[in-house]
Amino acid sequence: MQDLETRNLGLQTAVELAPEDHPDRAGLLRDLAGRLRERYEQTGDMRDLEVAISRSEAAVDAAPERPPEVVELSWELSKYEIWTNWKTA
Repeated sequence: MQDLETRNLGLQTAVELAPEDHPDRAGLLRDLAGRLRERYEQTGDMRDLEVAISRSEAAVDAAPERPPEVVELSWELSKYEIWTNWKTA
């Protein structure tokens, strides 16, 4: 769990330091969302899943106008939304 916390902190710091127009920002946000989802799976804390969804939405918004990236990030976001509906049903 400590390794996951360290990675989350590092990714969160990278996201905060990356300018809005940085070409890697969408990928950083996607990775952070994935780590938060992992933590949710370990702890069951819904806040982690909610923030993961928020970061996934931000990743879609930050994606360059390249269709494959937008499609991939949108798919990741849809998986989080499906997961949330399944876990809360």
